[in-house]
Amino acid sequence: MIYHPTKATPISDALPVLVAETLPNGVRVVTVPCADWDAVSRLPPAVAFEGREYGRTGWDSDRRVAFYRTDARLASPFVRRREWQVLNEDLDAMEAEIED
Repeated sequence: MIYHPTKATPISDALPVLVAETLPNGVRVVTVPCADWDAVSRLPPAVAFEGREYGRTGWDSDRRVAFYRTDARLASPFVRRREWQVLNEDLDAMEAEIED
C-alpha cells in the first residue's frame, strides 16, 4: 500500500451536526453538541445546512445538545445595517445642503 499524504482545510466557523432529520410536518431539525449554557450563548443564532437556513430554537441540558429548525423566524442584521447606512447617507446629504 502506498501512502499519499493529503491536507485537510479547517473550517473555523463550522459546527458538527449530530443529527439532521425531517419531522412529519416537513420541518427540518439539526442537532449540534452543546456542553453548557456558556456554549449555548456562543452558538450562532442561525446556521446554513445543506442549502437551508435554520434558526436556533432550543437546548437540552441533559443531553447536552442544541437544536436548529427551518421553521424558526429569522431576521437579517445585514438589512438593518444597510437601512442605517442609507439613513446616514441621507442625513449627511441634508446636513451638507443646510451648510451650503
